[in-house]
Amino acid sequence: MGLCALANCAALFLGAVQTQQLTLPPGIPLAGYGAIGRRDLLTTFLPFKKFSRYFKSSLTEDEGGIRASVMVLKKKDDLVIVISLETVAITRQMRRQILEFLRDQEQIQIEDQNLFVTATHTHSGPGGFSDSQVWQLAVTDQFLPEVWQNSLLTISKALRVALKDLIPVQIKWGQVRSHGISKNRRDENVKAENLGHGLLMQSLSDAKIIGGIVSFPVHGTAYGISNLTLSGDLPGAIARETEKQFPGSRFLFISEEAADLSPSKSKQEGIRELSQNFGTNFKEQSMKFEVLEGELRTQLTSVSLGVPKLRLAQCASWGFLKSPFVPDLDLDKFLPTETKMAELAIGKMRFRFWPGEISSALGSKMRKAGAEKYGAATVNFTLANDYLGYFLSDEERSAGGYESCVSFYGKRGSDAFLGAVPR
Repeated sequence: MGLCALANCAALFLGAVQTQQLTLPPGIPLAGYGAIGRRDLLTTFLPFKKFSRYFKSSLTEDEGGIRASVMVLKKKDDLVIVISLETVAITRQMRRQILEFLRDQEQIQIEDQNLFVTATHTHSGPGGFSDSQVWQLAVTDQFLPEVWQNSLLTISKALRVALKDLIPVQIKWGQVRSHGISKNRRDENVKAENLGHGLLMQSLSDAKIIGGIVSFPVHGTAYGISNLTLSGDLPGAIARETEKQFPGSRFLFISEEAADLSPSKSKQEGIRELSQNFGTNFKEQSMKFEVLEGELRTQLTSVSLGVPKLRLAQCASWGFLKSPFVPDLDLDKFLPTETKMAELAIGKMRFRFWPGEISSALGSKMRKAGAEKYGAATVNFTLANDYLGYFLSDEERSAGGYESCVSFYGKRGSDAFLGAVPR
């Protein structure tokens, strides 16, 4: 006898997770590092360069490949889709195109606020996915229609399988504490918290873990700027290692407050060690995860950020750039003055999706503010639905450096994020 014959299915969560590997043409550029070490300055305009123009071409692809992962949650008539792509970022144009593709091509009726699209922030993922000239010059290289179309089809395939595989599930949530996975790259004297989170979906029929979300605050930069192998980097390895802990499961990786946090070890050996560290901790600590019960709710909240600026005085620590006479450059022709903060609430738990990178200090303040306001835990998922740069605390921003340079919205943006706690 099925579960729906024994219980009211309308009162149950239905869930599924699927992953699909992208089929990528050899020689496409890698997106992640915009500095000169990844750029190809000598052969930029030579005709034999089929895919890459501004950046070096990838030479190989690691054994894990590049994945698109999809989690589907349903309760009553509410359908929620969370997508994780192994790319450096997501833009609002990419999210809009995914939403339109699902609605028009796949005939999936989903509300705008019920679609969450995130990037793992690997710096060795595929380029060619953005049609924005600013993005192309900065980090992704020229737009490659075949790469983006393949991404859409791969997402669609994973979603079709997930919708077909929906089963009654129990949802569990909890913290995952690890040691020595991430470090503070701005100040070695500041200890990284190394606090991640997990969301598990457990089958009600056989108690098997079918998958869920793993989130952790760390950059996807274990492979350095000289790497030319397509890879999900540490975030991808964390998801795959967690799957090994629960045979047959599928997990999405979502980044947390990692603007100032990098992997404590590098290259393939470091990725293997750190991901195994996390996977072991996740399996052990998941035994204490809390069951989430209640309604499934989503919300989009408009947030005014002000005019984005490139503050040259904060972009470097040398000579004349520190002069008060160095002007700020308005970027409102390239970046929006407003955004939307997306929230997914499962019972009393709130998951907030932010369109950029949040520092660990600002993220801690945001979590505390949310807990004080609602008396419930909140998790900040980052690099979601768009990319608007870095958001830092006042102290971090005034210290200057790279992160301050790309904190385009300054104090107003960070204050807006702190205040954007939807009711």
